[in-house]
Amino acid sequence: YASAANITIRGVNQADNVLTNDAPIAVYVDGVYMARQMGDLFDLLDLDRVEVLRGPQGTLFGRNTTGGAINLITRQPGSEFAIDQKLGYASDNEFTSRTVVDTGEIGDTGIRALFAYSHHQMDGWVRNTLTASDDGYGSTNSNSFYADIRADITDDFSAEDLLDDSEMFS
Repeated sequence: YASAANITIRGVNQADNVLTNDAPIAVYVDGVYMARQMGDLFDLLDLDRVEVLRGPQGTLFGRNTTGGAINLITRQPGSEFAIDQKLGYASDNEFTSRTVVDTGEIGDTGIRALFAYSHHQMDGWVRNTLTASDDGYGSTNSNSFYADIRADITDDFSAEDLLDDSEMFS
């Protein structure tokens, strides 16, 4: 069962996932540095693009980017109202739900927002007779929430607030 991301760019990687070591490949989500490989396993709800920058990138992204950097950029709120819902079910009672609501521009205020929620649960693939069926090895139960609120105050000034929260139980 995976517990940390192991990313390789041009043969450079960190095979030993120790909390005190910085990875040679930096991962950024909307410009925010993900400091440890253990924090790099997450569901991205509404990804716009992925930028892969081969290393070394010390000048642009600071230290510890000898192998390069990966910049994950989420989609910005659009100007039209939209809802996207995806549901899935698979073996081992695996259930996934992904909901994205784009408000579009709210009136003539210049405010736009995008809200996304993801739920993923699965029973383990190894049955432990001493626990409930959903507590077996490989079970997961995770929730993720993402919000992007933008306000175009004037033609030259805008404000943005991003909120990202997730919890995982396994």
